Amino acid sequence: MKIVVIQGPNLNMLGVREQQVYGPMRLEQIHAQMKDVATQNGIEIEFYQSNLEGEMPMGSLSTLRPIPIPLSQSVMRSVR
Repeated sequence: MKIVVIQGPNLNMLGVREQQVYGPMRLEQIHAQMKDVATQNGIEIEFYQSNLEGEMPMGSLSTLRPIPIPLSQSVMRSVR
């Protein structure tokens, strides 16, 4: 299974701007933790972040079938 994580504007500023609101963890650190969890579960994961909505790769993703995957509280805690 492959998961594609699509992230929109300003998430690249996590851990940089307004740490008192959003916390000190940078997007790269969140990606690393998500990748670790995915690898432990035999899942391939890919990240795409853009600050421009026009850059979102909707054309290349049109062949993918979205499957909602609820995250358990333990996974959510490990990603924070």
